[in-house]
Amino acid sequence: MKQDVSESLNTDLLGDYSMIRQADSLGRAYYQKIKPSPILDLQQKKLVIDQALEFYTSKSLDSIARVQFSTFQKNMKNAY
Repeated sequence: MKQDVSESLNTDLLGDYSMIRQADSLGRAYYQKIKPSPILDLQQKKLVIDQALEFYTSKSLDSIARVQFSTFQKNMKNAY
C-alpha cells in the first residue's frame, strides 16, 4: 500500500494527525472487543468485517462522531 496517498490527503483535510490517531485507536480498541465466532466450523476466528459493519451503522459510532465533529468545529473556529 505504499502508493496509497489517502493518509496524507485525509491529514490535509483534517488539519492534523490527532484525529487519525484517535480513529486508529478506536479501531484497535473495537477489534479487541470482537469475540471469536461460536460457530465451530470457523475455528474460533473473529468475524471482523461483519462486526465492523455493525459498528459502522451503530448509534455508538454516531455519538462518537458527533462529539469529534463538534470538537473539530470548535478548534477550527478558534484557529481563525
